[in-house]
Amino acid sequence: MKIKNRIISSILSLCLVSAMAIPAFAVPEPVPDKQIDGVGGSASAEVMLTAEASSFNVTVPMFIPVHVNADGTVTCPHPYTTQIYNNSVGAVKVTGIAVNEGAWTLADYNGGSRDELAKEPVNARKLGMELSVTGDSAATTGAGNQTLTHDASKWIVNPHDSLRITTAAIATAVSGEIAEPETAASVVFTIGWNTAN
Repeated sequence: MKIKNRIISSILSLCLVSAMAIPAFAVPEPVPDKQIDGVGGSASAEVMLTAEASSFNVTVPMFIPVHVNADGTVTCPHPYTTQIYNNSVGAVKVTGIAVNEGAWTLADYNGGSRDELAKEPVNARKLGMELSVTGDSAATTGAGNQTLTHDASKWIVNPHDSLRITTAAIATAVSGEIAEPETAASVVFTIGWNTAN
């Protein structure tokens, strides 16, 4: 009898240990239903939405080519070659535009007039720039790294679309050819969602 009690105790102990090893899964609580007790009655059902953050992917130009001609004028790329592409599922906008000096010093774009820069010494390496989209322009205003003033509401890119940017520049004269492209300056685009608030 003692052996039988020991066997039963051992079996019960094993069952208890096994039960403790089984992970406890939370059982979802049932969603309460609303009852309609009369013909033609009505009740509302709330739409309970959850969402994942939408994919954000934007491509900006790797470089913006600028060529200073022998007559002092500057040739910039066609707007079809300087574009921001929105590969995202929602609209985005350019929230900030900064221009940082490189091998050249930034100068006031001066509405595109080169009159002041023409008075500078040859090889002064000064460059003024303007970036434009339909309805808005942003230009350098002097020397040093700077954040350009722009109207972000005009710099919106719809999903799977592109924003064409027109570039214009003025520059000081150079005494010798610059055959190998150099980083005169860099443009930094800050881009975010075009949010409702």
